[in-house]
Amino acid sequence: MAFNFGVYFLTSWGPTYYKDSLGVRPEDASFAFFLPPALNFATKLLLNKPLERYMRASRHMTTLQCRRAFTVLGFGGSGLAMLLVIPAQSIFGAGGSTACWALTSAFAALHPAGFKANYMDIARTSSGVVSGLGNTFASLSSYVGPLLVAWLLRAFPSWLPVFATIASVNLAAATVFASFSTTTPVD
Repeated sequence: MAFNFGVYFLTSWGPTYYKDSLGVRPEDASFAFFLPPALNFATKLLLNKPLERYMRASRHMTTLQCRRAFTVLGFGGSGLAMLLVIPAQSIFGAGGSTACWALTSAFAALHPAGFKANYMDIARTSSGVVSGLGNTFASLSSYVGPLLVAWLLRAFPSWLPVFATIASVNLAAATVFASFSTTTPVD
């Protein structure tokens, strides 16, 4: 749920943020909108597998430790980068915001090696059911998330509460996954 809330915020609200907060029309921000998904893709392609191999071979981490590390780094890094969007904007302008926005997306790219792969760890014979249930719950945040963001923007004259809410949800998700996740199959 937290993953969908954060990721769909990034992909849906970017044009509004750039227009309202940075004064940049969406049609003039094509590179800014290209960079986050490009960095996300590059992270998945170039970092996830080598990092997991390193964690297992050099650090002797178990599957559970790897899943937890990727998930905590994904949520924690995304949350921290999200909190830095406004300070980066005030110091570096639109480029600073874009860098933090892209880092948020890059950290989100760690999740396929974290909680997303964990579905297959815990449900060997019924992974479709577990994935389906997980995706159903995640869809709720895909529906509620934009409504919450719209409400926050109406209630407060700032993007800070939006970024703080998303970061808080990410940090809570990291804490819950780190505390309660397992790789022991349930079936």
